[in-house]
Amino acid sequence: MKINSNLDKMAIELLINAPLMDKSEMHETIIQLKKMAAKKSGKRKVKLVMDFWADKAYKITMESA
Repeated sequence: MKINSNLDKMAIELLINAPLMDKSEMHETIIQLKKMAAKKSGKRKVKLVMDFWADKAYKITMESA
């Protein structure tokens, strides 16, 4: 999978900022990410897309550290 849309970039940015969120913000973010993943690939592949985004966000964070 490649980062090829604004949707991917938005989701990865949300995940990069996640450690700074409180519990309620995190809950809202997860709901938003699930909706974005369903929009990108359909309801059956939500976990796969979210895993991909999380992996990319982690790699970006580790590169900048």
